[in-house]
Amino acid sequence: MCLEANRQALISVARGDAVVPSRLMLPYKDSDWSLFKPAATNSQMGMKVVSVRSGNPERGLPLVPATILHMDMETGIVDAVVAGTYLTAARTSCGSALAVQKFCKSLNRLVLFGAGLQAQQHVLAIRTALSLDKIPYITIVNRSATRAEELKHELLERGWVEECHIALLSHSSRIAEAVRRADVISTCTNSTTPLWDDAISLQTSCVITGIGSYT
Repeated sequence: MCLEANRQALISVARGDAVVPSRLMLPYKDSDWSLFKPAATNSQMGMKVVSVRSGNPERGLPLVPATILHMDMETGIVDAVVAGTYLTAARTSCGSALAVQKFCKSLNRLVLFGAGLQAQQHVLAIRTALSLDKIPYITIVNRSATRAEELKHELLERGWVEECHIALLSHSSRIAEAVRRADVISTCTNSTTPLWDDAISLQTSCVITGIGSYT
């Protein structure tokens, strides 16, 4: 359902049936931001308010909290407030999955940069879009081993992957080997520094889904 909703939304934008103004971005401390994203179609109108707060994981809160306001188009009154944190992850990952569905000839090796909710949802969405029982091989690249191990355990426990390995961002040689052999690379992180050396030759058919680079 989420994949098809994304497909129709992208078609609507391409046809000019949707109005999607440039988002308003407000800076906070250091590299944190809050973003306000309005949009409308012929039958729907609303806005997503989403923030990035780097200190939230230490508080036990989502790194990227989000809320969606839905409006009655005729009256202009807000008629629904929807928690958007999970919805953001699902919507974004399904956009990536549609690109993989269209351009990836076959998926044997997936490289995930990041180990949060976005990464988890990318595995689910890509697996679903390609009608795979299990993704054969996944490499999780993350800053910390703890969160990467948690995601690895979850993916194996859910049966979404046959084989799963971890490489820390400091393991440049392991990252180089992973991206060199990857069929799909999903950058599920808001890192502002390069994730791999651009001298590395990727497979010509490799599909990169770059999300999180909102700045």
